[in-house]
Amino acid sequence: PYTMYMVVMLLKLMNFPLIFFVGGYVSHTTLPHLPSALVAIAGPLMNFLIWLGIWLVVRSKFVHKKYYKILEPMAKISLFLCVFNLIPIPGFDGYNFITSVFKAFTS
Repeated sequence: PYTMYMVVMLLKLMNFPLIFFVGGYVSHTTLPHLPSALVAIAGPLMNFLIWLGIWLVVRSKFVHKKYYKILEPMAKISLFLCVFNLIPIPGFDGYNFITSVFKAFTS
């Protein structure tokens, strides 16, 4: 994703306050359909678990309030990445998950 790296460097030069739009691409060896679906869902699931963990920590007041300034944006970014990656567009995890599950039950 060299184009994204160029955008990030440009934003950094402009002193942009938040930079997290660095794209990534993961490929894996050919797997059977259901294991491929598990690989596709692993990233969004991890983002969801991070959000859930932060939500539980904040809700149970397990950490001091001064850390909420850090935890709340982390939780929002994790939830955003989870939902964003589940969009069923080719190249996204949501599309790979849906097509792998569909192929597993139709083949």
